[in-house]
Amino acid sequence: MDCGFPYNHLSVLGFEKLNKYVPPPPKLFDSMGALHYSRIGQVFKLTVEVDPQLVAYARALVPKDVALNQQRYAPHVSVIRKEVPPWVGVWGAYEGLPIQFQYNPIVRNDEMYYWLEVFAPRLAAIRMELGLPASRAWTRPPDGADCFHCTIGNTKNIKP
Repeated sequence: MDCGFPYNHLSVLGFEKLNKYVPPPPKLFDSMGALHYSRIGQVFKLTVEVDPQLVAYARALVPKDVALNQQRYAPHVSVIRKEVPPWVGVWGAYEGLPIQFQYNPIVRNDEMYYWLEVFAPRLAAIRMELGLPASRAWTRPPDGADCFHCTIGNTKNIKP
């Protein structure tokens, strides 16, 4: 219906290419975990321990018809994995430090993994203190989003 406007007001606002509804970003929830460093030879790992109840709650949100394997390791956010920090002189400097992070309560998934998106600028800063970029493929979720993640389960070797 023509409302008397000489032009489409949505195109003026830059919405002419909007072809689907984009929901607002979800409210992020706050949580906290402790940093844990480990090193065996040249294998460096830095994780944030995550409350197991947070992961149990997220798993409960997954539809019951999806069979999920438990994770091999205790709930965590990987900060460094499969990389050697150039500046190992500060390795272990924050062992046990409580780290605040925010997470998106909406469970994300692909064909194999289920996870929560985690946002923590302090973790990116710690990576950079060690001479690493703020993030890498191993710290981002499987879909490549620009954040950290906490895996809550997988469907590896589950037969339908």
